[in-house]
Amino acid sequence: MTNKKPTILIVAAVGLIIVLAIVILVVKQAKQNKINNETNLQPVEVFKPEFLTAEEKQALNIPAEANAQALKRNAQGGIMVYKLIRDESEAVNPARVKPISPWTK
Repeated sequence: MTNKKPTILIVAAVGLIIVLAIVILVVKQAKQNKINNETNLQPVEVFKPEFLTAEEKQALNIPAEANAQALKRNAQGGIMVYKLIRDESEAVNPARVKPISPWTK
């Protein structure tokens, strides 16, 4: 019986050391990932909205005084998708516009 107590204590101590080493490695790796994410930031995207010309508005029967942003053009440069906006602050980045579907919420 007396030999079992020191053996149990040694096994428990080794197990505790292993657990602590794993925790330290995980925390160190998480800090390193955070540092890497902060230093590898993507460049800021500069977005300049494109508005319909007077001729394009006339061809689409849009009033000349209306503000309309071109969201998508076809290969020939014709308007495929546009958005009527009140002022330039309502302009959206076409790359960030998600498709509209009646099945998604």
